Amino acid sequence: MRSPRSDKGKTQITDRDITVLTWVGEQYAVRLDSLQQLLGREAVQETVIPGLVGEPGAHRVVKRWEQEGLVASRKFFYRKPHWVWLTSKGLSQMNLDFKTREPKVSMLNHYHDVNEVRLLFETQLGTAAVWHCERAMRKEHQGDKVFHIPDGEIHYQDAVYAVEVELTQKSTKRTAGIVRKLAAQYDGIWYFVNDITRRTVEPVVTQVMGEQAANVKYHDISKIRRSTTP
Repeated sequence: MRSPRSDKGKTQITDRDITVLTWVGEQYAVRLDSLQQLLGREAVQETVIPGLVGEPGAHRVVKRWEQEGLVASRKFFYRKPHWVWLTSKGLSQMNLDFKTREPKVSMLNHYHDVNEVRLLFETQLGTAAVWHCERAMRKEHQGDKVFHIPDGEIHYQDAVYAVEVELTQKSTKRTAGIVRKLAAQYDGIWYFVNDITRRTVEPVVTQVMGEQAANVKYHDISKIRRSTTP
């Protein structure tokens, strides 16, 4: 009689799990609709809607991860999707040297917008572009009061670009200080803005950077949201 397998009854972690969990850990927290895209992108079998796992399927995956203690999830807002983030065990298992924490409600919309921007870059540019997350940069530049940490960093075509998702209006003085630092640190800046924040950012960029303002590109965040929704 054969002995029972030592892994009988245990959840099997797939390559897709590792890829998606690592992505989630890098981005602080991910909303379920973005997670559906991530799971669909990494699916081994063809999905009903190309590039998208259905909501019930995504919930099943999250439940499996929760049973293994890899993630926590919570529905923060009425009639809005759940949010998912890695536990300390999940971060450790994905070899991510970050501290675990439940996301702050005040940061959720910003996290979602940054996640959608990263999804867009990876969908349109594929492996030609490499995203470096804010969380890693905070670890690398801990204690550095000179370096300004953007919302993300894109390594593309032998250049490095700062990615800023600017949807809350800042003062002209503060914006100028940020632009000045980013211009010194990066080959260019990609701003994702709405109508209000662009009216603040663009004149400051022109004033601070002069001719180098051509290295700054602006993108309408509302179009980004539409283009990342299958």
